[in-house]
Amino acid sequence: MAIRMKTHWHNDKERSVEELSSALGLMIWKVSANRLLEMENTGFMTHSNLQRLAIIGEFLAFLLQATDRLAFERLEEDQRNSFINALAKHLMRAFTENQTDLLGKGEDYEGFFTDFLNQRAEEYATLGFINDEAQIDFLRHFGIQLEKLLSNTAENKHWIVQHVIELDGPQAIKSIRQTLDGLLS
Repeated sequence: MAIRMKTHWHNDKERSVEELSSALGLMIWKVSANRLLEMENTGFMTHSNLQRLAIIGEFLAFLLQATDRLAFERLEEDQRNSFINALAKHLMRAFTENQTDLLGKGEDYEGFFTDFLNQRAEEYATLGFINDEAQIDFLRHFGIQLEKLLSNTAENKHWIVQHVIELDGPQAIKSIRQTLDGLLS
């Protein structure tokens, strides 16, 4: 399914880190939701909105780490740090707003999601990402995380990691790379 991607600005005005992170954060959310829909259309079974939101959360963490690696080649260190922190905050707000809509108020959703993003950052830190491409270990780790969330049926369990390595991970990163390059140009 095609999604509309904002890959460039309509004027040449210089953009703030917040504007860049907001635009890319929206795209990361769209790509994550779209990849989930594609997975469901392919035959992966989800059974609740809570499960779908958890899968989107894994996509967000994966794409945040991929964006950090992509930004490493495109931005100065201080710009990259500000950009990734602003992006993480934007993704956290989007995720926790959806979580609150789904579950209601009451829990420390922001703290939980921040801890989750930090945990995933530690896990992805030593995994390969070379020449703007996620290496097999980076993609496999993502696939294993999704397998944990989707292995509720025998049909899902045996091919989720391979599917993510071959299709979902690379396609999601490609969309984010194109958007990032357009927004930074």
